[in-house]
Amino acid sequence: MAGIVAAYFICGKLGLRLTHARTGIMALWPPAGLALSALLIFGDWTWPAIFLGSFFLCLATIGSFMASLSVATGSTLEGLAGLYLISRFAGGRKVFERSLDIFKFAVLAVFLSAAIGATFVATSLSGAGGWVRYTDLWLIKWAGSAMADIIAVPIFLLWSLRPDWGWSRRRSFEMAAIVILSLLTGMLAFGGFLSAALDNYPFDFMCLPILIWTAFRFTQRETATVSGILAALAIRGTLHGFGPFARFDPNEALLLLHVFMGITAGIALMVAATVSQGRRAERALRGDNTALESLVNERTEDLAGMVKKMEAEIARRQRAETSLEQKTEELTRSNEELEQFASVVSHELQEPLRKILVYDELFHEAAAQPEPSAEPYEQRMADAARRMQRLVDKILSLSRVTSKAGRLEMVDLNAVVREIAADFTQRFSEAGGEIKAEPLPSLPADALQMHELFANLISNAYKFRKKNEPPRLSITGRALGKREIEITVQDNGIGFEGGDAERIFLPFERLHRRSEYEGSGLGLTICRRIVERHRGKMTATSAPGKGVAFVITLPR
Repeated sequence: MAGIVAAYFICGKLGLRLTHARTGIMALWPPAGLALSALLIFGDWTWPAIFLGSFFLCLATIGSFMASLSVATGSTLEGLAGLYLISRFAGGRKVFERSLDIFKFAVLAVFLSAAIGATFVATSLSGAGGWVRYTDLWLIKWAGSAMADIIAVPIFLLWSLRPDWGWSRRRSFEMAAIVILSLLTGMLAFGGFLSAALDNYPFDFMCLPILIWTAFRFTQRETATVSGILAALAIRGTLHGFGPFARFDPNEALLLLHVFMGITAGIALMVAATVSQGRRAERALRGDNTALESLVNERTEDLAGMVKKMEAEIARRQRAETSLEQKTEELTRSNEELEQFASVVSHELQEPLRKILVYDELFHEAAAQPEPSAEPYEQRMADAARRMQRLVDKILSLSRVTSKAGRLEMVDLNAVVREIAADFTQRFSEAGGEIKAEPLPSLPADALQMHELFANLISNAYKFRKKNEPPRLSITGRALGKREIEITVQDNGIGFEGGDAERIFLPFERLHRRSEYEGSGLGLTICRRIVERHRGKMTATSAPGKGVAFVITLPR
């Protein structure tokens, strides 16, 4: 902040020295360019330093406190307005990257923000001079501030963004040649070294080739610097009566000087920006081409690899399909043989079992008083025969789930549950328990298999009840979206370990001894087969002593 105040004060003193001795018209007002540059580089928090620098400069120059206060306010508002307009409409700190933004910068900085400071200065210093005095002061301040913005701001801002030189040795020699040639051309055109007959010729146009050379060979930063060198030489020569503008009266000379500096600096910067845009586009295009070539090569290699993989995959799938067809035929034949075998075995087993049971009844009728020693064996024979008959029935039920399945039709699950529950109500009541069933929806199913499903689950709940607690069973259902329903059959029985949740569905798997709980070990296997045949899922969750929850998901 202190550095900005000091720099503003020094630039102001320098600007006062760049004023025509007889007319009082200033060629350049450097503090305006310094203020806008500081705001763009450091941010709007630096405005107090601009205000103080302008206040001290004016106070040291004219000695009026109120006029100094007004001029400082105008200078600060001028910088802040320029900062806002450039940030809002011209890209902010990137204002010199595009030619369109450079044109906007010239319009906003020259015609708008500089006018604010000129208005405050003219109002504060016009005094009793009247309208003519006010207009002269306004034009002097406006022209000096505008030219300072065009000449100084690009130099300060661009060098602050990229302070490194970044030149190779060859480029450094080229830049040195440009600077030397700029000094020679400026002194030749504005230094008064030519004869009086040639001194006022329009040699100022000799500056344009140097600026164009710089714009094409370097960036906006170097172009702005060379433009600043030529402008400094032009100002010095014009103020001392040298150069092509000296043949006019002082007012016209300084006006032409302003036009010359504004046009040359603006055109040079726009050319440099256009060239830089072209270079960036070329680099981007070259990089895109390289990336595209690399990507095409990679994709070509990938595509070739994918084609080979697809050919191998097609061959593998053809072999797999051939193998699958063979295995399907074998499996179909095996299933047919297995079903035939199961049917034959079941029917063949039932016949001798019926005879055993019949002979057992005849044995009881014929032997009114059987031998006590033979009775236990006879009882075991009868129990084994009945158990074998139940086992055969379950095996037949398991095979019929798929082999003798009926067609699917709309089944009212409420009616199915009521019918099955009626068969078990007496047994549950005798044990002090109950069966609760909430309303269930209708769905397409095999009615007989639905009866068998709920019969096995209700029978299971009664069979594995706790000895010291009445058995309780609840059947609930809920919709899972529009496609599925979920049915939960929850009991309060003995339960099982969580790790046995899948084991209980395996055929002939028992978690308890047959002497504790009777059963064939096929009931839950049949239940899951029925659910899977209906394209559903069946799971179980439990814990010892906490009962079992069977969750059945079926499509609607």
